[in-house]
Amino acid sequence: MVVVDTDAEAFAFASADLAAQWLEATDVVDGEFHGYDALGNVLEITARGEDVFVASTDDNAYDAAVADLQRVTSRNRVSGESLDEMIRSLIVPHRTPLFRRLR
Repeated sequence: MVVVDTDAEAFAFASADLAAQWLEATDVVDGEFHGYDALGNVLEITARGEDVFVASTDDNAYDAAVADLQRVTSRNRVSGESLDEMIRSLIVPHRTPLFRRLR
């Protein structure tokens, strides 16, 4: 999955749980993030107290997800034909097992 912040930085995560562990509740409450799963479904990113929750919704925005990912990763190498393949190509497990910041 990919989470994009208001500064147009993207973060690729291997799972919703990993994204929830990394995102800060105050930033979530401030509305600084939006994101998509590998199928292009919009992520619901919420916070309760200090806990962050990330879940896929039924709202599919595949084309917007691809465009968003291509826009924020213009300086990164993105490969793959599907959104899932593009996201997986950006996660580098041996270097950053939790996530990869894209610039």
